[in-house]
Formats: sequence, structure tokens, C-alpha cells
Amino acid sequence: MKESNNFIEKISSKTWHFTYDRKMSYQRIRLFHYGYCNQLSKFFNVKIDSEIYRIKDENVSVYYELNDHTKAFEDVRSTFARKDGVNLVKKIKSTIQTYYKEFIRDINKKPRDYSKFSNTNLVAAFKNFSRQNEKISLPTWLLYLYVEEILTGEVRSQLEIKIQDKSKVENVLSLIANPTKILPLDAYHKDLYKLVLLPKYQYKKTLEKLSKKYASWGVYDVNFDLPDLAVHENKIKNLDKITARKKIKEIDEKYKNQINNLDKIKKLWVKDKTLSAFTDLYSLYANFKDWKNYYREQSSYKMKIMLDEIAKRLSLTSKQVYFLTEEDTILALENKINIDGNEIDKRIKNSALVFLCNEMFLVTDPIVLKEIDNRIEVKSVVSIKGSIAYSGIVRGHAKIISSTKDFDKVNEGDILVASTTRPDYLPFMKKSGGFVTNEGGMLSHAAIMARELKKPCIIGTKIATKVLKDGDLVEVDAEKGVVTIIKRA
Repeated sequence: MKESNNFIEKISSKTWHFTYDRKMSYQRIRLFHYGYCNQLSKFFNVKIDSEIYRIKDENVSVYYELNDHTKAFEDVRSTFARKDGVNLVKKIKSTIQTYYKEFIRDINKKPRDYSKFSNTNLVAAFKNFSRQNEKISLPTWLLYLYVEEILTGEVRSQLEIKIQDKSKVENVLSLIANPTKILPLDAYHKDLYKLVLLPKYQYKKTLEKLSKKYASWGVYDVNFDLPDLAVHENKIKNLDKITARKKIKEIDEKYKNQINNLDKIKKLWVKDKTLSAFTDLYSLYANFKDWKNYYREQSSYKMKIMLDEIAKRLSLTSKQVYFLTEEDTILALENKINIDGNEIDKRIKNSALVFLCNEMFLVTDPIVLKEIDNRIEVKSVVSIKGSIAYSGIVRGHAKIISSTKDFDKVNEGDILVASTTRPDYLPFMKKSGGFVTNEGGMLSHAAIMARELKKPCIIGTKIATKVLKDGDLVEVDAEKGVVTIIKRA
């Protein structure tokens, strides 16, 4: 694009708010943004079209326009508060279930080899994949980003009418937030432990099936590394059958107990149709939160296969194709443009995708990037606030986690700081003294794991990964919901 003073003026006229850091590709950014804006507009009749994705060495910092976001959030909140709010709740639940049923069906049909596709058929497959991913932005992102906090507040408010003791309300809320259906990580571990119990003649074939089933494990975006399949065997090589049976039983009993606990408190709302609808959706969120990540990883894995084939056709590296826009990709496959690999490398190293008033601006000019940075910089602070997911107070050295490559720097007792956590973070969450996240509510993975591991956790800080640096000595006060920097690294 051609940068202009008018472009910078447009950015300067808006209030930008940092929301998260993450390793992302251009391919996923575009799908997320367009799905995000289009689907949100259709579902809630609100408008958001201004975002900045600032890329440095594949790591992306995302900023949204604060006034637009605040207005959209309040519009969604007011929609919930209407008399027919229960109908919206039912609509959200059915939409999540329907969209994912379709998405899972379509993802399972995606091929693992595109080498025999003509360029024309490859373009058609690529466009189809893109539209499917745009659609899934609604249940994967929007109905969590915009609904979870509001839904939690609504359930809490309705429970407070029935229960006068607020501490009991929070306990009930936590019980509803505990998943009653097995989460992906526990399902994976059960599959591993079952391998130990197999006779030798069945072991190899079953391991191959398991490796295929979890081939997408941790592939959050197309530019993430595929898992080392040897890791499966390494996790169980010293496990005996008695221990394997014990671990399977522990997983089964955990969910059995969570089901029993939920059944005991259902009498509070069983005759209240409105509260029943709200708690049903709340429970769906708790059960589906990690599964949506698992299916997104499957989508990224299948899309990675497609993009790797496209890279061969265009004589580019896979990483370069990951940082093409959708338009670039299609035009290059149609032989309408030639891709300059050096220019794409600039995008990977230092660039920005800016969405303003239904226009996309791709920026690689260092001078313009500096101008953008001056307008979106998060100012220096010594403490940040968030919501308490599990109470307690702990001190430790902050370790910023943006991808699996960061895991090696986590030591016993460190404070794990991330935009959000995922199932593959669990081994390092067990080592950590506490957790701090930018995103998430009571139903987030971090909150669920904090309650299970009984570790102090503050969620929804918005800016933790921007303010904290590796090695900072911090205090996580999950009694007050405050993270304080004691000493800079």
C-alpha cells in the first residue's frame, strides 16, 4: 500500500487499546478479522471495523479501537438485559452447537495431500477453507469475547436473588464453571494410559492412530511447529499398568464428582426457565472452551498442509506463504502477480496490518511503523488489575509465554504470564507459582486450571504481557486482583 499522512491522521483520531500478544500468521489474522467484524455485525447488529495487528518476528500485538469496542460491548449487554434475553441465550447455544457440528464435519473431510490438485482447484479449496474459517470466528471468538463476561454477570446476578450469601454464590458459580464432559487434555491422557494396558501386538497400530488423532496438538496457527510424535511414547515409557489404571480412574472420578456437584445445586434453578437457560449456556461454555481450541488446532493443521503445497507451487518458503494475504495467495496461484520473497520477509520481521473503515493497510515502512508505535504504545505502569480466578498471594519471576517455544524458560515457582493459556501449557502451569493472563473469564482455561491446581490466578488484565518483562519480580495478589512489579529484571 501507499502510506499517507491521511492514514496516520486516521490512526491518531482513534483511541487504541492493547488486547493481546500472540504468535500469528497473516493468513490467520485476516480470517480472524473479517470473520470477527462480519459475524459480529450479523449476529448482534453492532459494528467494529478498526484494529491494528503489529507484527515483530511473527509475534503479533493486537489493538482495537476502544470506543467502538466499548459501544459494541454495551450494546451486547443491553441485548441480554431485554425481556427476550433468554431467547438470545438459546440462540447463542444453538449457534455454537450448529456451527461446530458443521465445522468439524468439514475439517474431517479436508485432504492431507494437495499435490494432485490443479492450481484452479487449489484456489477453490483455499477460498472454501477461508470462508469456513471466517464463519467459525463467531462461536470460537465472538461468543466468548463478547458474551462470557456478560453471561457470568447475568448468572451471578440471578443467583444472588436466590442466594443471599455472596460467598456461596461464587462457590455455585465455580461449580457450574467446572466442565462435566472430558476436556481434550484429559481425553489425550486417557488415550495414552490405555496404550500401556494393550497387548504388544496391538500397541504399534494403536499408537499410530493416536499420533494421527493428535497430529494437530499445539498447532495454534499455521506458523506453529508440528508436535514431535515421539513425545507420546516418552510420556508413558516408564508407566506400569497399575499406575495407568489408577490415572484413568482419577480422570473418570474427577468428572463424575463434577457432575454430582452440579446435580446437587441444579435445584436452585430447575423451575426457573430463565436461569436454567443462562446456566445451560454457561455450562456449555465450560465444557466447550478447550474443545474449540482443539478444533481450531485441527483447522490450522489442515490449512498448514494446504499452504505448504502452495509454497511449492510459488517457489516460496512455507513461512513466506503464511505471511501472504488471501488476495496475494489467490492472485499468485492464478499467475496474475509475482511474489517478492524479500518483501514478504519484511512483513515477517517488522510490519503492521491496519484495518480502518473497511479498508486494510499493509505497512512495512519503518518510518510509518514508528509513527504507529508512537500512537499505540502502552505507557509504563508498576501494577495492573484483573479478575480473580483463584485466590492467594504469591511472588515469583515473571515469564512471558507466547508459544510453545517459550516453555523452556519456565522454572519452578515462576509466574506464568500469557495472553491466554491452552491445554499444552499444563506441564508448565504445574511448575509455576501462579498465573496472570490478558484475556479470559471464569470459564477460561487458565481459570479452570487455577481452580484445579489451586494456584493464585488473575485473569483479564488486558495488558500483562505488555507491561511485564521476563525476569521481573512480581507479586500476584489474587485476594485483591492486583499484580505488582517488585523489581524490574
